[in-house]
Amino acid sequence: MLHDRLEKISMDIKLRKMTENDEDMSVLMSNKEQFKVPLRIIAFISNRIQYFDKNPEAIERYQMLPWFKFKDMMFDLYDHRVFNAPELNGCINTNYCSLNEQLLVFCMDQKRTRAKAEEMVVDILINLRYYCDHWQRAKQFLWNLELTYFDQNAMATKRLRLEHEERDSDDNDEFGDPKLFS
Repeated sequence: MLHDRLEKISMDIKLRKMTENDEDMSVLMSNKEQFKVPLRIIAFISNRIQYFDKNPEAIERYQMLPWFKFKDMMFDLYDHRVFNAPELNGCINTNYCSLNEQLLVFCMDQKRTRAKAEEMVVDILINLRYYCDHWQRAKQFLWNLELTYFDQNAMATKRLRLEHEERDSDDNDEFGDPKLFS
């Protein structure tokens, strides 16, 4: 439920931004990846998602970060991870901390209060949702945060369609095998 709400909020803002900039909407349809935010992040930002539900005008007023500021925020997160690596992934703690968990730690370190950290996480997610179609660096950051997955059903459907087209071509016999002799 909350994940679907976040998906709708981020897509509404993305579509509004794309129409403002007269961008090609075909980018949206060609994506084979699905945006999927881990439950630990959804649980952390649930108050902010509910705020957007209660205040739809906040979605209309939402201002995207310029690319250079968003890029600096990504680099700050990477720097934070490198700086805290011994504490997070080694010496005392023998568990691995994924980058999406590191995102929450980073936002709490930056903002010091949960409400402001939630707002920062939502800002990162919404901006990332927009910029991942425009900048390869944002797409890589999306993959590193494990916020996307490939829809296996869509890929299987495409594979079956391609196999069917191969069988129906003139170069194949009635069994779908290539014709060896003309």
